[in-house]
Amino acid sequence: MANAPWDARNGVPASHRAGGAIELAPAQSVYEASTTKNHPLGTVTRAFGNWAVYCKASESLSKGKLVTAIPVLSTEDTVTVAHPIGTTAVTHTASVEISANQFEDGFLVVDEGTAAGDSYPIKSHAAIASAAAGTINLYVGLLTAWAIADSDITLYTSPYNVQESNTDQVEFPIGAPLIDVASGSYFWCICAAPPSFGPVLFDEACGNASGTRVLTIGSSTAGTVEAVDATAEAAIAQAILNAADYEDAKYGLVAWK
Repeated sequence: MANAPWDARNGVPASHRAGGAIELAPAQSVYEASTTKNHPLGTVTRAFGNWAVYCKASESLSKGKLVTAIPVLSTEDTVTVAHPIGTTAVTHTASVEISANQFEDGFLVVDEGTAAGDSYPIKSHAAIASAAAGTINLYVGLLTAWAIADSDITLYTSPYNVQESNTDQVEFPIGAPLIDVASGSYFWCICAAPPSFGPVLFDEACGNASGTRVLTIGSSTAGTVEAVDATAEAAIAQAILNAADYEDAKYGLVAWK
């Protein structure tokens, strides 16, 4: 089976929807790296009783060494096209230079304004120059129409584009490969359990220090999160950014515990 099963209800690979099916017959062994992408990033499987998640190496990786997520962002404040409900090809003015399909299997999050809190898995896109407009293709049509007055969006690359962990302790851990992996290759990463990523509203700004990356229930606004600042507070999620802050009263992508 070359790809994760498709959900006939909405055309989304099972690996990209809540409760998605496990890939029971992966096209690639957990002891094999491939220059060909055989599954969507984030697809999960079971191997010898272990969880494994499909990743891409952004640099050469060594077997048994921790790998971490390295999300890249492109932000737009505000959108220039008021797309209607159901649109799957949306216009984005890039804040950084974007290579072709750099954000494939990542997420588009409406972080503020009309449609705030909506998020969509990214299917594909062409290269886009910094400050230029391009088209982002989504797996799911827009649930809420965008407004050129106030809809702000952020694109996140897939958390499963990974690198070997650094020593600053501010990256989001994924797991460790069973084999050495060349840069640019695809592989199965052994992990405790595949994390779930989604947007949530922040009650306060959170930086990149290791002590502000673990999140708990917001104390000022209902339905929000903030950094854990007391030992009795429950850890419910973790920040995944390592080069940008989460802003107060905006939605940001996190990993749920």
